[in-house]
Amino acid sequence: MLHHPLAYNHYTSTHALQAWLSKCGFFREAIDMFATMNVKPNCNTLVSVISACSGLRSLKFGKAIHGYSLRIFHEDNVILENAVLDFYVRCSLAVNGYGKLALQLFSLMIVNLVRPDDITFTGLLSACSHGGMVDEGFMIFKAMSVYKIDMYSRAGHLEEAVDQSGELY
Repeated sequence: MLHHPLAYNHYTSTHALQAWLSKCGFFREAIDMFATMNVKPNCNTLVSVISACSGLRSLKFGKAIHGYSLRIFHEDNVILENAVLDFYVRCSLAVNGYGKLALQLFSLMIVNLVRPDDITFTGLLSACSHGGMVDEGFMIFKAMSVYKIDMYSRAGHLEEAVDQSGELY
């Protein structure tokens, strides 16, 4: 069916409209559109839906979307995984006794070679802070430093990379 140009355009425009709704803050409409879509979602669509769930703090639906994404996508997607972690942090799981879940998700990201972004690190440090997990927070902070060293090195700023590496110990 997707080989027909009109079907392809419908597929593409459906996903684009759903993403636009979420991006512009029409979270309820984005979720409603997703719930009534007659096309299979792609990773970008799920990122938009998870982001809409974050915006509404809709824990129940967001957890369902997370589970759905685990069932239908078997490849790693850093954007989707960061959106899921951001969702859990924004829904206050990190500050309401679920900090360990945030750390478990982070561990899965590392094992699957998914590169965390600034939102991931901020959420994890918040989870560690609220959960009294000082040692874990220190490890997250060290991981941030490793990524800074990598960034400086790749950009040719070796002096900054060496300075940063001295701060690790």
